[in-house]
Amino acid sequence: MEQKPAQKEIRVFQMVEQKQENLDVRSINFEPADGKPMFQFKPGQFAQLSRTLEGGAKEVRFYSLASSPYNAKGFTLIYKLKGSFTNFMNAMKKGDKVEVMGPMGHLAFDEGIHRKVVLFAGGVGIATMISIVRYIIGRKLNVPIILFYSSRTLDEIALKNELDGIAKKNRNFKVIYTVTREDPEKLKGWKGIYSRRVDGQMLRENIAKPDEWSYFVSGRTQMAVDMANAIKVLGVGQDKIKVEGYG
Repeated sequence: MEQKPAQKEIRVFQMVEQKQENLDVRSINFEPADGKPMFQFKPGQFAQLSRTLEGGAKEVRFYSLASSPYNAKGFTLIYKLKGSFTNFMNAMKKGDKVEVMGPMGHLAFDEGIHRKVVLFAGGVGIATMISIVRYIIGRKLNVPIILFYSSRTLDEIALKNELDGIAKKNRNFKVIYTVTREDPEKLKGWKGIYSRRVDGQMLRENIAKPDEWSYFVSGRTQMAVDMANAIKVLGVGQDKIKVEGYG
């Protein structure tokens, strides 16, 4: 994830709610503490969060905005419990505050340009893609969406109920789950789940006329690079592929 913030205003936000999404992933909602409107952002962008440590040093982290910017009063993050900053967020109570600067990032959906989108998420990279999905569905845009969501195990799939509900109600939305380290016995009875990494064959099976789509990739750096290369093999130009890697 690019970590070169522009000179934007640092504002104080307060935590309003958080909940467990799976065994080790949580979502957390923030709203402005100053009473001013939420800053404007595009689906797929991220923000800088910071806190002041004892002694005055700043701890800074970057998180994708998981909420839709449509009629947004605040924003949602999705995080995995790992490290001091996520432990700090996990311990936050309603009304606790954090400094925020944003938005940032080039992996942004633009309804004037992107008419059909294929989204790739690995792990907590789903935060970036659910923002795009929530925006398109919330605005009732006529934009077909195919989401490939890769996790290590079934238990690590976050937001599955929401994604399945959207797919059930919207013919323009298709979600394809892949798991890479699951016990084959646990997959018995599950439909529509691949037990391997996303590959060229999987893309060809699910994407008709691949050169007509715009592609968004978010996940760990190596996964993001591998996916971008697999997309190019389908004959898709680099100008139609947006990639954001982290970790």
